[in-house]
Amino acid sequence: MTNEDKRRIYDKYGKAGLKDEGRGNFQNSNDIFERFFGGGGSRQQAEKKGPEINMELFVTLEELYQGHSFDMELSKQILCPVCRGSGAKDPNDVHTCSSCGGNGIKIVRHMLAPGMYQQSQQICTVCAGKGKISKSKCPHCQGKKVKRGTREITVTIERGMPDGHTIVYEREGDQSPDYSSGDLIFTIVTQPHDFFTRVGDNLYCKISITLREALIGFEKKIKHLDGNMITLKRDNITPSGFVQIVKKQGMPDHEFPSECGNLYVEYLVVLPASLTGEQQEVVKANFHSTSHDEL
Repeated sequence: MTNEDKRRIYDKYGKAGLKDEGRGNFQNSNDIFERFFGGGGSRQQAEKKGPEINMELFVTLEELYQGHSFDMELSKQILCPVCRGSGAKDPNDVHTCSSCGGNGIKIVRHMLAPGMYQQSQQICTVCAGKGKISKSKCPHCQGKKVKRGTREITVTIERGMPDGHTIVYEREGDQSPDYSSGDLIFTIVTQPHDFFTRVGDNLYCKISITLREALIGFEKKIKHLDGNMITLKRDNITPSGFVQIVKKQGMPDHEFPSECGNLYVEYLVVLPASLTGEQQEVVKANFHSTSHDEL
């Protein structure tokens, strides 16, 4: 048997299938039953899972920088709290469907030719595939077994979560007596910030400075996302478009929040709209060279 055959057996039956293959009997009676009757047999069917609930979670850059948690009320489908999902007014009114024996499916024979029949599975039309029949209806849910309800959950925004990151709450989707609850999935959507722009774990911002500050230097303070002040200082000439790197003042790394990216500050020099005659003389006196490279 080739490796491809073994891989196919493992994907379908797991390790037990490989063990049976060694004994030459991995195709057991259940497999034969499935081949002739279209699946099912005595093999336990895979658990049916309900649909996911997908929601966008709009968060601020401050919340992603510091971390945040909040309680929210989730509206979803829940099992009727009165009948507990049976749909019956009285639990004693629920009985196993006699037509399918509680399986929800029936084996139907179709004659192909005289003496030749084909058997297939069909959903039981008596119980609609539920396997149970109720003789009365729950007045609280009108026999629907479910209703709309709310559940309070705590959503935690971890430091450094990237935009588009998903937060999964398993089995918090809609409830049903016919399937297990799907997952509740939040997708992080970062709201635009007035000052900072995030790219990965780095932060970017732009600051305007005067011509005087560009020539003789400056010291400024800006407020970070956690409210702390960051001091920006320049003693040299700062050309317009110059980028100053402030290390470790970017966003926290989601996997290692103690590690942070960098902050990149771009300076934009704002030139005066005009100069007075006196100001022009000062400029001439201090920049008297005729070299184009010096001014």
